[in-house]
Amino acid sequence: MENSFEIIWGLYKRFKISPFDSTGKWIVLEDFEYHLQFKWSGNTIIIPAWFVFNWASIPRIFWVFFTPMDTDTIIASAVHDFLYEKKLFTRQKSDEVYYEVMTVCNTPSLKKVLQFLWLRLWWGYVWNNK
Repeated sequence: MENSFEIIWGLYKRFKISPFDSTGKWIVLEDFEYHLQFKWSGNTIIIPAWFVFNWASIPRIFWVFFTPMDTDTIIASAVHDFLYEKKLFTRQKSDEVYYEVMTVCNTPSLKKVLQFLWLRLWWGYVWNNK
């Protein structure tokens, strides 16, 4: 696909994505496995090829601190969007997995905490209305 790119992070196989449409959504081009660590070690999340996600829904006012296109949060965003859509875990566990993936992907601490707080405050609304 035109404009596709892949990210290779330490323990991970390739995470290959491409823009999906003009609304900022992205599509996963190959199955991607994330092996949970820390609290839920031993479990694996498989995001299938053709899964569409929005990278990160960050209000423009916060873009001064972090943009929705930061590559250190892309895997966490895809995993989190997948967990929310499929409701494989509780909301709390899905959000904690998001935090874990950001930790594993070396997202800076302040950015990680701010994004997690935003997630807990705003996305409860989305979870309850899907």
